[in-house]
Amino acid sequence: MNDETLLQTDDSLSNAQVASRDEKPALPGYELGRRLGAGSFGEVWTAIQSSTGQAVAIKFLSDISLTRLHYFQRELERLRDASDHPGVVGLIDADLEHAHPYFVMPLLTRSLPRWHPHGLHQGT
Repeated sequence: MNDETLLQTDDSLSNAQVASRDEKPALPGYELGRRLGAGSFGEVWTAIQSSTGQAVAIKFLSDISLTRLHYFQRELERLRDASDHPGVVGLIDADLEHAHPYFVMPLLTRSLPRWHPHGLHQGT
C-alpha cells in the first residue's frame, strides 16, 4: 500500500482527481467540446447547448466537499445577481445537485472589454 496516497491533503487529492479525469463529463442537453482549463475547484469546458446551438462554457466543480460546494453556490448567486451588469458574463443554466455541480455561461471568444459593445475601458 502506498502511504503517500493516504496522506494527501484535500487540495492535492482534488488536483489528482482533476488531473486523472480522461473523459468528458456527461451532461444531457450539451455536447461538450474541449477542456479550456482546470484548477483546484474544477474544470471549464466548451460546449454547444443542444436545444439552441449556442456556444457555451461549462464550469464543473470536481471536489464536492461542503466547503467547496458552499463557495460554488455563492459564486453562482453572484453571477445570477449581477447578470444584467455589462462587465459580467451571464448565467444560462446551473445544477448544484448534479454528480459534478456545474453552471453554464456564454462562451466568449475574445476578452470581455472587446466583447462588450460599449467597452469597459479605453485602450486595447
